[in-house]
Amino acid sequence: WNTVQFSVCGTGMEQSPIDLRVCDEVEASTNPIAPTNWGTASELVHSHGIKVNMPGSGTPFQTSMRGEMYTLAQCHLHWGSEHTFNDLQDALCMHCVHTKDVVTVASPRPYGVLGFSWRVGDEADAFLTPWIASAPAADASAVTADVDMALAYAGLTLNRYWQYDGGLTTPPCSEAVDW
Repeated sequence: WNTVQFSVCGTGMEQSPIDLRVCDEVEASTNPIAPTNWGTASELVHSHGIKVNMPGSGTPFQTSMRGEMYTLAQCHLHWGSEHTFNDLQDALCMHCVHTKDVVTVASPRPYGVLGFSWRVGDEADAFLTPWIASAPAADASAVTADVDMALAYAGLTLNRYWQYDGGLTTPPCSEAVDW
């Protein structure tokens, strides 16, 4: 990145992504991740990959992370996970970007990102298959397709996860994210 224009990208102390260390034994969190009202989103956009925007009206899709509430704004896919796991990169990841419902002095970060990672194989994924099948072409601005966002976390153990204080993974690299 242009570290003159976005100096925090080169000098920040809480930059993302990072290498996440994998352990055999992980304690269950007393604050499990808890998605609420995640339903169907329908606007897919080609934007350096595939992005799905959450509906602007109706009941917001929310997530409790770290014991605090966040409202889901959009999720986007990256081919090649940005975070690594014991120095290994997964084939695909998705970052679901949220805004924090209440920002305080004690909890000042305005964003929360819930990340998912996949090792792509031969088996069909109930969440990814319909989304990728409906993906807009590189020259299209947006398409309408139903994406059942609840399938993203179906079957996952939501009380075992990594969390850290970090930043946006692209400029301006603001260190304003609860990962």
